[in-house]
Amino acid sequence: MSINLPSASRYFVRCLLLCSFFWQASALAEDASKPTTARQVTEEKDWQYQVKKNDSYAIIQRQYLNQYSDIDKLAKYNDHPISKVLIPNQLLRIPVHLLKKQHKPVEVILVAGDVSVIPKTKALDLQANKKSANRRPLIINSQLYEGDVVVTAANSIAKLRFFDASVTVIQPNSSIEIAKSYQYAGLGDVVTELALSIGRTEVLANPNRNDNSHFQIQTPSAVAAVRGTEFRVGVEGESRQLVLQETLEGKVAFSASGSEVLVAKGFGSVAEFGKAPLPPVTLPSAPDTTKFERKFEFLPITFALVSQQNTVAWQSQLATDADFTNLLADKKVTVIDEQTSILAYDDLPDGKYFLKLRARDGNGLQGENAIHSFEVAARPLAPNLLAPENNEVMKDARISFNWSLLEDRNKYFLQIAEDVNFTNVVLVRVSVAGQLQVNPKDFKSVFRKDASASEDIDAKYAAKPFYWRVSSIHNGKAVKFSKVRSFLY
Repeated sequence: MSINLPSASRYFVRCLLLCSFFWQASALAEDASKPTTARQVTEEKDWQYQVKKNDSYAIIQRQYLNQYSDIDKLAKYNDHPISKVLIPNQLLRIPVHLLKKQHKPVEVILVAGDVSVIPKTKALDLQANKKSANRRPLIINSQLYEGDVVVTAANSIAKLRFFDASVTVIQPNSSIEIAKSYQYAGLGDVVTELALSIGRTEVLANPNRNDNSHFQIQTPSAVAAVRGTEFRVGVEGESRQLVLQETLEGKVAFSASGSEVLVAKGFGSVAEFGKAPLPPVTLPSAPDTTKFERKFEFLPITFALVSQQNTVAWQSQLATDADFTNLLADKKVTVIDEQTSILAYDDLPDGKYFLKLRARDGNGLQGENAIHSFEVAARPLAPNLLAPENNEVMKDARISFNWSLLEDRNKYFLQIAEDVNFTNVVLVRVSVAGQLQVNPKDFKSVFRKDASASEDIDAKYAAKPFYWRVSSIHNGKAVKFSKVRSFLY
């Protein structure tokens, strides 16, 4: 039976159908752009198996299925009784959850510093704080398995490689478990799942962009799931309930408390325990290091960190290699009143170094990297000037000069000059301590040679700048002078 509709009604129906079509297409496109979690794979996907000659349910079970009882499930799922012969080229739909999981070991490709592993059989003792008895040092080129827990100490990292070529770099003071690492028999899907309980890890997931790879990181408060991308996850706070996720490439599905946000490149999100993740925010830009010194001839080594928008702290790592595998320090510098902050290293041996610097916003999210290389050539060491401060105005009748003492040195030169280049030295004193008091009249008188007897010396030299420096003495000679400071008198 046909129904004749008025032309206006027919037009309205066509519009509804078109709107429905475009809505479904848009929804499918949006879903396709989202990373798929391992759980979604197992719940939503079937494997299409093409029957081979002489195949039987028993043969298929031995090769691909978990247990013998799955044969009955497979037969019912395909509406093909067990008693009925399978036909070559026939397609069987096999639910993924029936497939065997072929467990894949994880390769340890780098160990730097103090890194240990707690084997699966002992991992539960970690919760009971039995730290020493069950840990063993993590060894490069060794293998890890599901349930193993890797723990890094301060200034220590470990790099792991998974079956699909994904790589994670476990940062200092972190603990991460290999929760899942397997491949489905026949299907080829690789599932990797890590459990980060504290600290940070940086991940390059599925670099080969294999559609059958699924990678996710679980934390006490949230889950980050991807197919192929580069991202970071951190767990912070005294109760380990704050999770930070930063996406460097691709997209990450970040979920917590039943809600999910899609975090694209250059964005980050934060989730607290029991709360939905925050809407993605732009990560801080890379710090400006163009004015950082490239060579240091004096200690300490200092960098002036100029405040930038939405930055409340700086996160830095210092290493002796460009890959930041040999870490020397991992520091956080808090910004105070939006002023220039100082990142300092009191004592570094001569050599080449690499500094990695990131800005942190108010949420704790870390931004893009800035890498700065520099050289230290501070040997032999020079004294470090302590007082007076640079450009300090001195008014006392005697000025007290103070500097740091050096090992194996018991004599020091103090020089005071009229100019910063010390072409006109007005006073030299020797000291066996780290301080010396000087009467300004002792070096003012140097400038009186051409002055008349009635000239007002104090008025002539009021607020005049002078420059001072100190060197240790060896065999009667100055070894290396300190940096120069000035003062006004």
